[in-house]
Amino acid sequence: MELREIRTRIDSIQGHLDKAPFVELVSFEHGEGVLKVALTDRFRRRAERAGIWGSDAMLHTLINAGRGFHDERPRSLGGDDGIFVLDRNFRPENVMMKRIFYEFLDRRPAELESILRALRCPYEQLQAVRLVSHHTRLLGVLARREGEDWLVLVDIDPTKLAA
Repeated sequence: MELREIRTRIDSIQGHLDKAPFVELVSFEHGEGVLKVALTDRFRRRAERAGIWGSDAMLHTLINAGRGFHDERPRSLGGDDGIFVLDRNFRPENVMMKRIFYEFLDRRPAELESILRALRCPYEQLQAVRLVSHHTRLLGVLARREGEDWLVLVDIDPTKLAA
């Protein structure tokens, strides 16, 4: 996928983000099925506030979702691009953990409840993840299903930004 293509897709869904729990941006085929990447209005607001909304850095990171999530290597060994698990056991706690767990998953805001209803997914089946590139880190939840996974982006890591 090219930057131009992902930018066009973002432009086409941007006006719909505040009308739905999330809006599908792109689907990537992989060996185990399809990964659908969706954006939320919360993600857009946080990315705008950080000055990265629509930036090349954000677009490059979104394209990295095409690498998929791999069960055999769910955690980044450092320097890797792709989708990786965030868990509560990492020490010391970092900003990504605070934003995805304490400010989103643990608080269970109405936005999260809407996402769960739209995905028809129980809360316990969501995995906190980060979508990584050397440009930035995007935070979201991953709903795993047979043949179709959903990555719904809800936040950013403000400590790793490149506009």
